[in-house]
Amino acid sequence: MIWQSPRAALAQRFIPSKIICDRDGVVLRITANPMGERFLPVALEEMSPHLLKALVASEDRRFWSHSGV
Repeated sequence: MIWQSPRAALAQRFIPSKIICDRDGVVLRITANPMGERFLPVALEEMSPHLLKALVASEDRRFWSHSGV
């Protein structure tokens, strides 16, 4: 038997949250995905450099030289 990825469940889980603001930019609401979780985008500059180094360290040694999948 071939294992199949649960794409539909993953797709629902990682839906980014929507931020609803008033006309002055005040946040009124942040939506949750179907799993009740909130995911907000973060710029690379806002991430810890230690986290980025750990991510790259967990990848293969050709991480910077190939174009991915």
